[in-house]
Amino acid sequence: MAQGEETSTSTQLLETPAMLSQHATDLLISLMYADRLGSQASGSKKRLSFRGGRQFFEDFGQLAGIGSRTIMKRARLELQVSGALLADRHRTHKHYQLANDPWTLFKQYNGLMTSPILATRTYTADEFEQLLKISGDFSENFPLEAAGTVLIKAAIFGSNQPLIYAVSQAAYDRLLKAELTLKIANSKHRVDDSRAVIIQTWSVDPATVSRRLHGGISTPQADPIHLYLSLLTTGSIKAQTEAAQLVETILH
Repeated sequence: MAQGEETSTSTQLLETPAMLSQHATDLLISLMYADRLGSQASGSKKRLSFRGGRQFFEDFGQLAGIGSRTIMKRARLELQVSGALLADRHRTHKHYQLANDPWTLFKQYNGLMTSPILATRTYTADEFEQLLKISGDFSENFPLEAAGTVLIKAAIFGSNQPLIYAVSQAAYDRLLKAELTLKIANSKHRVDDSRAVIIQTWSVDPATVSRRLHGGISTPQADPIHLYLSLLTTGSIKAQTEAAQLVETILH
């Protein structure tokens, strides 16, 4: 079997001081979605108020891919310093709210946000199907019923352009473990395939974010903001423009 091709992108702060870190980026996206959904539910243009402390971590930790309250505090402080998040100290418990509406914030900060792509790996379609079966993620409704996986680019009839999926770190780890098993079993055998499948490992669980954005309903599509950021380095101008229009539809 062919060796998976892997590339990595840094999740550290870039040299530009105003650039948002990975965790701050993912937290800001989570807050923008929460504010927009809250405004739609209430019919109000007032900014949603987020309670701080443990509640803040419980509400946004999993969604933003942040595993501890310490890391959450750093990401929150980073957003406060950048001017994207405001603190309300005049209440019994500290609360936070976005400095502006989500669409305005996206226009202000999209050039400062970090891409969700942590690594990529490329397989043939045949190899990928075998890996899914070994990992237990294979289903007739893939990726809808697969944990931590969404579709970025679908197959086009008559085209050999690659399929692209975004996966969580946990889903990526399952694929790597399955790949090791398949390498051992088929080390001298490979079935060639004309179509490639590209796997992007994201800093968040893309399926969880998409499900929250759609009111708890599982969908095979990635959320528009993370999708847009991922396309800045991997997509065409046309794909980037279409993703930006989708962000506007969701946030504006």
